[in-house]
Amino acid sequence: MNPALISAALHHQFTEKKGRRIRVMMSYDDRLRAYSDWFAQLSAESLGKLLSLKGKEIRSGSTPVTARGTIHQHSQLQLYLEGPADKTVTFLSVEKQPEMRIPPSYAHHPEFKPLGGRSVNELLTIQRKATEAALCRSSVPNMTIELGELTPFTLGQLLYMAEVETVLTGSLADINPFDQPGVETIKKF
Repeated sequence: MNPALISAALHHQFTEKKGRRIRVMMSYDDRLRAYSDWFAQLSAESLGKLLSLKGKEIRSGSTPVTARGTIHQHSQLQLYLEGPADKTVTFLSVEKQPEMRIPPSYAHHPEFKPLGGRSVNELLTIQRKATEAALCRSSVPNMTIELGELTPFTLGQLLYMAEVETVLTGSLADINPFDQPGVETIKKF
């Protein structure tokens, strides 16, 4: 199984055949926030092209949007669930987190009692899964990339997967993902 190839093929199909030209990268781990920004840059500058390799005007690419799980699941999710059907969502999650538990000190408040003693990661996972379920119910294509733990090795794997996926998507779209003619125009001006 090649996850980069599968993701490239699915996202290309959703972009070209279903008009889902907005790709949301939603991280449920703040340590991956910079990765989301990097992915948006990689995707936009590599896949946003006016011309195909044959010189035909095609205007390829999808618009990358970054989101932070619990912060944006409330502010942006309304749009994703009931707005235009033009998005796909990729969740980023890390299974093994630094241990942080919610203290049971508010147990005398009934609304807080269920949270006491739970780990922050457990709550983030519940929130992500609830968001996934809501998107599925609304037929919004989504996938989750879950790292077992965040290490230099697993981060390197994630970066490499994105780079390979970008090259494969460029091939599927019949574009050169290694040039930036639009950016060169800005530099000339």
